[in-house]
Amino acid sequence: MPRVLIEAAVDSLPDATAAINAGADRLELCAALSTGGLTPPADLYPRVNAVAPGRWVVFVRLHAAHFHADDETLAIMERAIGNARDAGATGAVFGCLTADRRLDHAAHARLIRACGEMTAVLHRAFDLCSDWRTALDQAADAGFGRILTSGGVSLRAPAALDRLAAMADFARGRLELLPGGGLRHDNAAAAVRAARARAVHTSGRDPAGRFNPEALLALRRALGG
Repeated sequence: MPRVLIEAAVDSLPDATAAINAGADRLELCAALSTGGLTPPADLYPRVNAVAPGRWVVFVRLHAAHFHADDETLAIMERAIGNARDAGATGAVFGCLTADRRLDHAAHARLIRACGEMTAVLHRAFDLCSDWRTALDQAADAGFGRILTSGGVSLRAPAALDRLAAMADFARGRLELLPGGGLRHDNAAAAVRAARARAVHTSGRDPAGRFNPEALLALRRALGG
Protein backbone atom coordinates (compact mmCIF):
# COMPACT_ATOMS: atom_id res chain seq x y z
CA MET A 1 0.00 0.00 0.00
CA PRO A 2 1.42 3.47 -0.88
CA ARG A 3 2.03 5.70 2.11
CA VAL A 4 -1.30 7.07 3.33
CA LEU A 5 -1.40 10.60 4.72
CA ILE A 6 -3.00 11.23 8.09
CA GLU A 7 -5.01 14.41 8.61
CA ALA A 8 -5.67 15.23 12.25
CA ALA A 9 -8.45 17.56 13.37
CA VAL A 10 -7.23 19.93 16.10
CA ASP A 11 -8.75 22.89 17.88
CA SER A 12 -5.80 24.35 19.79
CA LEU A 13 -2.12 25.14 19.29
CA PRO A 14 -0.96 22.52 21.86
CA ASP A 15 -2.99 19.82 20.08
CA ALA A 16 -1.64 20.97 16.70
CA THR A 17 1.92 20.64 18.00
CA ALA A 18 1.20 17.25 19.59
CA ALA A 19 -0.41 15.96 16.39
CA ILE A 20 2.56 16.95 14.24
CA ASN A 21 4.95 15.38 16.75
CA ALA A 22 2.88 12.18 16.67
CA GLY A 23 3.19 11.92 12.90
CA ALA A 24 0.24 13.80 11.43
CA ASP A 25 0.91 14.82 7.84
CA ARG A 26 -1.77 17.50 7.69
CA LEU A 27 -3.90 19.37 10.21
CA GLU A 28 -7.53 20.40 9.96
CA LEU A 29 -7.76 23.46 12.19
CA CYS A 30 -11.15 23.84 13.87
CA ALA A 31 -12.74 25.27 16.96
CA ALA A 32 -15.16 23.45 19.26
CA LEU A 33 -14.49 19.95 18.02
CA SER A 34 -16.93 18.62 20.60
CA THR A 35 -19.75 20.24 18.60
CA GLY A 36 -18.59 18.82 15.26
CA GLY A 37 -16.33 21.78 14.53
CA LEU A 38 -16.63 25.52 13.98
CA THR A 39 -14.45 28.19 12.38
CA PRO A 40 -11.33 28.76 14.51
CA PRO A 41 -10.20 32.26 15.52
CA ALA A 42 -8.05 33.96 12.89
CA ASP A 43 -5.26 34.76 15.35
CA LEU A 44 -4.59 31.02 15.56
CA TYR A 45 -3.84 30.73 11.84
CA PRO A 46 -0.26 32.08 11.77
CA ARG A 47 0.65 30.19 14.93
CA VAL A 48 -0.51 26.88 13.48
CA ASN A 49 1.26 27.68 10.22
CA ALA A 50 4.47 28.09 12.21
CA VAL A 51 4.00 24.57 13.60
CA ALA A 52 2.91 23.00 10.30
CA PRO A 53 3.87 25.34 7.44
CA GLY A 54 1.80 24.54 4.38
CA ARG A 55 0.39 21.45 6.06
CA TRP A 56 -2.98 22.60 7.32
CA VAL A 57 -6.50 23.34 6.18
CA VAL A 58 -9.12 25.47 7.89
CA PHE A 59 -12.58 24.29 8.88
CA VAL A 60 -15.21 26.94 8.13
CA ARG A 61 -18.62 26.68 9.78
CA LEU A 62 -20.43 29.28 11.86
CA HIS A 63 -23.37 27.35 13.31
CA ALA A 64 -23.21 24.04 15.15
CA ALA A 65 -26.92 23.40 14.77
CA HIS A 66 -27.23 23.38 10.98
CA PHE A 67 -25.48 23.75 7.61
CA HIS A 68 -27.56 26.59 6.17
CA ALA A 69 -25.82 29.84 5.17
CA ASP A 70 -27.41 33.20 4.40
CA ASP A 71 -25.61 36.11 2.74
CA GLU A 72 -24.25 37.47 6.02
CA THR A 73 -22.95 34.04 7.03
CA LEU A 74 -21.34 33.52 3.63
CA ALA A 75 -19.57 36.87 3.83
CA ILE A 76 -18.06 35.87 7.19
CA MET A 77 -17.05 32.47 5.78
CA GLU A 78 -15.40 34.15 2.78
CA ARG A 79 -13.34 36.34 5.11
CA ALA A 80 -12.27 33.33 7.17
CA ILE A 81 -11.16 31.50 4.02
CA GLY A 82 -9.24 34.54 2.81
CA ASN A 83 -7.52 35.00 6.17
CA ALA A 84 -6.50 31.35 6.28
CA ARG A 85 -5.24 31.47 2.70
CA ASP A 86 -3.11 34.51 3.51
CA ALA A 87 -1.74 32.76 6.60
CA GLY A 88 -0.56 29.70 4.64
CA ALA A 89 -3.47 27.24 4.62
CA THR A 90 -3.61 24.86 1.67
CA GLY A 91 -7.34 24.21 1.82
CA ALA A 92 -10.69 25.18 3.28
CA VAL A 93 -13.25 22.70 4.56
CA PHE A 94 -16.92 23.67 4.36
CA GLY A 95 -20.36 22.55 3.27
CA CYS A 96 -23.73 24.25 2.94
CA LEU A 97 -27.08 22.51 2.54
CA THR A 98 -30.53 23.62 1.47
CA ALA A 99 -33.60 22.91 3.58
CA ASP A 100 -34.26 19.71 1.60
CA ARG A 101 -30.74 18.38 2.29
CA ARG A 102 -29.17 19.15 -1.05
CA LEU A 103 -25.90 20.94 -1.70
CA ASP A 104 -26.28 24.72 -1.89
CA HIS A 105 -24.76 25.50 -5.30
CA ALA A 106 -24.83 29.28 -4.98
CA ALA A 107 -23.18 29.22 -1.57
CA HIS A 108 -20.47 26.84 -2.73
CA ALA A 109 -19.74 28.91 -5.84
CA ARG A 110 -18.93 31.89 -3.59
CA LEU A 111 -16.82 29.93 -1.15
CA ILE A 112 -14.88 28.01 -3.79
CA ARG A 113 -14.14 31.30 -5.52
CA ALA A 114 -12.78 32.61 -2.21
CA CYS A 115 -10.44 29.61 -1.99
CA GLY A 116 -8.45 30.74 -5.01
CA GLU A 117 -5.74 28.12 -5.51
CA MET A 118 -6.47 26.37 -2.20
CA THR A 119 -8.23 23.00 -2.26
CA ALA A 120 -11.94 23.18 -1.49
CA VAL A 121 -12.98 20.29 0.75
CA LEU A 122 -16.61 19.29 1.26
CA HIS A 123 -17.06 18.18 4.86
CA ARG A 124 -19.47 15.65 6.29
CA ALA A 125 -22.53 17.73 5.49
CA PHE A 126 -22.20 15.54 2.39
CA ASP A 127 -23.22 12.53 4.50
CA LEU A 128 -26.53 14.24 5.29
CA CYS A 129 -27.50 14.74 1.65
CA SER A 130 -30.68 13.03 0.52
CA ASP A 131 -28.98 11.50 -2.54
CA TRP A 132 -25.23 10.94 -2.30
CA ARG A 133 -24.79 10.22 -6.00
CA THR A 134 -26.35 13.52 -7.01
CA ALA A 135 -24.36 15.29 -4.30
CA LEU A 136 -21.09 13.74 -5.44
CA ASP A 137 -21.75 14.73 -9.05
CA GLN A 138 -22.54 18.27 -7.96
CA ALA A 139 -19.48 18.49 -5.71
CA ALA A 140 -17.19 17.39 -8.54
CA ASP A 141 -18.80 19.83 -10.98
CA ALA A 142 -18.57 22.68 -8.46
CA GLY A 143 -14.80 22.28 -8.07
CA PHE A 144 -14.37 20.50 -4.75
CA GLY A 145 -11.11 18.55 -4.62
CA ARG A 146 -11.97 16.27 -1.71
CA ILE A 147 -14.97 14.99 0.20
CA LEU A 148 -14.65 14.09 3.86
CA THR A 149 -17.06 11.18 4.33
CA SER A 150 -17.81 8.19 6.47
CA GLY A 151 -20.03 6.71 3.78
CA GLY A 152 -23.14 8.18 5.37
CA VAL A 153 -22.75 6.11 8.56
CA SER A 154 -20.03 5.68 11.14
CA LEU A 155 -16.99 3.94 9.70
CA ARG A 156 -17.47 1.41 12.48
CA ALA A 157 -20.80 0.35 10.94
CA PRO A 158 -20.81 -2.76 8.71
CA ALA A 159 -22.36 -0.83 5.79
CA ALA A 160 -19.63 1.81 5.66
CA LEU A 161 -17.07 -0.06 3.57
CA ASP A 162 -19.56 -1.07 0.89
CA ARG A 163 -20.78 2.52 0.65
CA LEU A 164 -17.25 3.91 0.41
CA ALA A 165 -16.45 1.43 -2.34
CA ALA A 166 -19.59 2.43 -4.24
CA MET A 167 -18.67 6.09 -3.85
CA ALA A 168 -15.15 5.46 -5.13
CA ASP A 169 -16.56 3.66 -8.19
CA PHE A 170 -19.01 6.48 -8.83
CA ALA A 171 -16.41 9.23 -8.34
CA ARG A 172 -14.24 7.75 -11.12
CA GLY A 173 -11.26 9.78 -9.96
CA ARG A 174 -13.03 13.12 -10.31
CA LEU A 175 -12.27 14.00 -6.70
CA GLU A 176 -10.62 12.44 -3.68
CA LEU A 177 -12.52 10.63 -0.94
CA LEU A 178 -11.16 11.29 2.56
CA PRO A 179 -12.47 8.65 5.00
CA GLY A 180 -13.25 10.00 8.45
CA GLY A 181 -15.84 9.66 11.19
CA GLY A 182 -15.29 6.62 13.38
CA LEU A 183 -11.86 5.93 11.89
CA ARG A 184 -9.53 3.97 14.18
CA HIS A 185 -6.37 1.90 13.80
CA ASP A 186 -8.41 -1.31 13.48
CA ASN A 187 -10.55 -0.18 10.51
CA ALA A 188 -8.35 2.38 8.77
CA ALA A 189 -6.66 0.06 6.26
CA ALA A 190 -10.01 -1.38 5.17
CA ALA A 191 -11.47 2.11 4.76
CA VAL A 192 -8.48 3.18 2.66
CA ARG A 193 -8.86 0.18 0.37
CA ALA A 194 -12.61 0.67 -0.03
CA ALA A 195 -12.35 4.41 -0.77
CA ARG A 196 -9.10 4.08 -2.77
CA ALA A 197 -7.98 6.87 -0.49
CA ARG A 198 -4.66 8.66 -0.39
CA ALA A 199 -5.35 10.09 3.08
CA VAL A 200 -7.52 9.55 6.15
CA HIS A 201 -9.02 11.94 8.69
CA THR A 202 -9.10 11.49 12.44
CA SER A 203 -9.62 13.56 15.56
CA GLY A 204 -7.40 11.26 17.62
CA ARG A 205 -9.53 11.83 20.70
CA ASP A 206 -9.93 9.69 23.80
CA PRO A 207 -13.40 9.07 25.32
CA ALA A 208 -13.05 12.26 27.38
CA GLY A 209 -12.47 14.34 24.25
CA ARG A 210 -8.75 14.93 24.82
CA PHE A 211 -6.23 14.59 22.00
CA ASN A 212 -4.42 11.29 22.35
CA PRO A 213 -1.06 11.05 20.53
CA GLU A 214 -1.05 7.29 21.03
CA ALA A 215 -4.17 6.97 18.87
CA LEU A 216 -2.36 8.75 16.05
CA LEU A 217 0.73 6.59 16.46
CA ALA A 218 -1.41 3.44 16.37
CA LEU A 219 -3.10 4.69 13.21
CA ARG A 220 0.27 5.29 11.55
CA ARG A 221 1.41 1.77 12.47
CA ALA A 222 -1.80 0.33 11.01
CA LEU A 223 -1.34 2.22 7.76
CA GLY A 224 2.39 1.69 7.46
CA GLY A 225 4.98 4.26 6.56
